[in-house]
Amino acid sequence: MKHLKRIDEFRRQNRNTAVVMLLITVSIITFGLPGCQPSDCAGNALGRDQLRLQDTLENNGNNYHLYTRTTGFQEKVVYLELYDAAPVFDKCQRPDGSPVFETAYNNYPVEQYIQSIVLQPDDAEILAITYTQNKDEAFPDVYLVKFNR
Repeated sequence: MKHLKRIDEFRRQNRNTAVVMLLITVSIITFGLPGCQPSDCAGNALGRDQLRLQDTLENNGNNYHLYTRTTGFQEKVVYLELYDAAPVFDKCQRPDGSPVFETAYNNYPVEQYIQSIVLQPDDAEILAITYTQNKDEAFPDVYLVKFNR
């Protein structure tokens, strides 16, 4: 009989521990993640976009700046953004001006790679992006892209 009482007491103690751990986990998720969000960066509770300056190219007196912007937490989306002046980004990663060209890196539903990026400032499509499925003919990673010169 003593063994049954000990087993029952052990179960109650572990059940209480499990409930306490669950409450602590829920509290961290509920109150911790919103704390990651800057107070004036609405809509992005899990972190800021990741920006990288990929390349700069001078053409007819204009300096063009090519950036990659990675958004998302688990499902990441990469955008290519082109600015015709050096942008200044605030703490929420918003630029002081609009990009002159913006597009998503197109590697779905077929995995493909960027083969070339050509600046065409006089065309409606200011960037000509060529994709290939052959990794040997392309930039090995979207974060290594540069203008073709």
